Amino acid sequence: MNLYERMQNITGIDIEEKLTLAIQKTNDELNGLLYERTCKIYNGTLYSYLREKRVLARLVNTKDFGQAYEHVFVLLPSLVMGGGYLLADLTYSHDLIFH
Repeated sequence: MNLYERMQNITGIDIEEKLTLAIQKTNDELNGLLYERTCKIYNGTLYSYLREKRVLARLVNTKDFGQAYEHVFVLLPSLVMGGGYLLADLTYSHDLIFH
């Protein structure tokens, strides 16, 4: 692990474990809400729980990239498999079909 990777997670947090726990807590709290049009609620709550656990995370809005549509998701660094990022989106559905 190089210096940059260590600086991303200087406290040695198990990011994947914290993410799993934050997802469980978010789903328990927001149980019953429809996923459609609730990306700000679900992913904003997930982001808040991750920040409470001092996990480096970013709440990303597609509007910030100049997209015509708005969608919110969470990015956090991953030290597994050479680094990169984890994209967490509790409202993602692989069943959606766009025409």
